[in-house]
Amino acid sequence: MNKPKPEWYTHLKEDSFQGKPFNIEKVRKVEQRVAEWTAEADKRERKNKWKIGSFSLAICLGVLVFSVLFNRGGADWLKAKVQTTMEITQTAEPVASAVPDANAELVPLTESEDKRIAVYGELDPADSGMFNSITVRIDDKTKRFAWKSTSFSSFYPEATLTSFDGTDERVIIILTTAHGTGLSKKEAHVLNMDFSEIKVADPFEELKRFVQTKTLVNSAEKHQYSITVAGIEHLFEYAGADDDTWFDKVYFGNIIDYYVEDHTLMAEAPAQVSLGNFPGHVKMTYALEAGALRVAAIKWIDEKAPTPIPEAKPSTIPIRAAGKTTFGDLQIVSKSKETIEALGAPSCLGIAKDFSIKGDYQVLFKNSQGIESVVAPNEMKHIIYPNQETIPMNKLSFKEFDSLSFIPTYTDCHGIQFYLYGVTAKGAFQFEFQTNEDTTDSYYMEPTSKLQVINDQLIVVGGRAAGDVGYALRYIFKPDLAAKTMVLVKTEKVIDKG
Repeated sequence: MNKPKPEWYTHLKEDSFQGKPFNIEKVRKVEQRVAEWTAEADKRERKNKWKIGSFSLAICLGVLVFSVLFNRGGADWLKAKVQTTMEITQTAEPVASAVPDANAELVPLTESEDKRIAVYGELDPADSGMFNSITVRIDDKTKRFAWKSTSFSSFYPEATLTSFDGTDERVIIILTTAHGTGLSKKEAHVLNMDFSEIKVADPFEELKRFVQTKTLVNSAEKHQYSITVAGIEHLFEYAGADDDTWFDKVYFGNIIDYYVEDHTLMAEAPAQVSLGNFPGHVKMTYALEAGALRVAAIKWIDEKAPTPIPEAKPSTIPIRAAGKTTFGDLQIVSKSKETIEALGAPSCLGIAKDFSIKGDYQVLFKNSQGIESVVAPNEMKHIIYPNQETIPMNKLSFKEFDSLSFIPTYTDCHGIQFYLYGVTAKGAFQFEFQTNEDTTDSYYMEPTSKLQVINDQLIVVGGRAAGDVGYALRYIFKPDLAAKTMVLVKTEKVIDKG
């Protein structure tokens, strides 16, 4: 079925515990207590908010695109906003805490293979899409830190136990603090085994020691830039027709990625010269210096040159996505062998290390008696996701039925497409979306939002109205179970707070 974008899309204006001996049995009981909750929480997509100054970067990027496409008058001001250097907080003082209350929403996020290290998150009661604090367990001791991390399950923290000098063990915690519309921000925290923190130098401040950039030509016909890394100059030239949204200078700041390689903390940050052009990225190697981790070596990797990327494993997971309901399970599988490869370069659709997964997908339903049936031979052919594991489908409960949503591409510069499947005691089916304009088999939502059910109606936060950065549009759908359709009954403005 042809899937025209909804009206808002076509008019889119883009825009502690203390460090003392701890009762490990209590920790295990907490883990067990939240295990069932986590199974469901892992399927929920929670919106992620971030603010940079008085505007979010998502709005700045979005409005810039809109300015170019529809009303170019504000482009210069917005480009200046986008290119404003951003700071990433690398350390935070630990916050003392008692043993968590039995009713607190403490979510197990990750655990090392030997079970020595575990990371937990405390959900924000305001449902901001962030964990308010992070608790780290090392052996039988725990400590709570005032760190924040997204509660979107695809970006849960990474924990590594390693040694920089071959003797002392350290714990590296990598958090995702922002993701979505052209953004991927991570923080690295390094702990000694007594929970004292080793400061990690801000990578963008470190770049000032190693990188110099110049804009040589910036005209309608040609754009030429110079990037000097560790004394070696690299020149890049683009024709004016390549992209209409050129920056006044080379910009680092929208994406930062940390990882551990050969017991060493690494960071990568791409250079950006327009919304869609990344000439390459810098690879930074951290080392201990005077008790802190600073960048000791840096390397430029040209986007056009062969770039080491994560090895794409052969697809060994027959189920690409799955979700459970009261009446049975849904699975999304490919009828043919999938093709999986790393994206290789950052863009609005993801970062370089994300995976592009292609197949011929269909949706299967298995009821409580184990009888399997085909729900829909989906038109989905392409999925982009940060890993190759089975993707959890998001469960939404209505009075008369359950539903599961699936998002093929987890981020985008515009709107995120989603499919919705209804499940009852009689079986499963795919919902269509009926608006005043058309009926489609999928719909779109704002990249940082999440689907909700309020008063037995589906709530979808869409794009931003033309001519105003102060609000988004919220669409309210009423389910017509007999027609297997979500019918648009109301559109509201969502005024931005602050």
